[in-house]
Amino acid sequence: MSIIKDFFLKNAAKFGTRNLPKDQQEMIMKIVEKNPSLFEKIAKETKELMDNGKPEMYATFEVMNKYKTELQDIMQGEDQNKLKQVAETFMADEDKNKKAE
Repeated sequence: MSIIKDFFLKNAAKFGTRNLPKDQQEMIMKIVEKNPSLFEKIAKETKELMDNGKPEMYATFEVMNKYKTELQDIMQGEDQNKLKQVAETFMADEDKNKKAE
């Protein structure tokens, strides 16, 4: 991956995790760095689904499910409790955003 593309992907990951505690942010960055092209594909496909009218959460779940095996391989060896905390934080943020609408 080019240096510029890598830079923007890392910054996007930082922006997307800005509401997470520092240790969870670092874990996500480590996971993204293992296979940045996979996360680039996930982001692109999620955006395409959203551009076609699918809500962000459904688009994300659909694309993540498509790449489930690859994601499991990348996350193997990571602290499962931290991964659960990250998921819970994202779900809580999504619920908060829905209530605000």
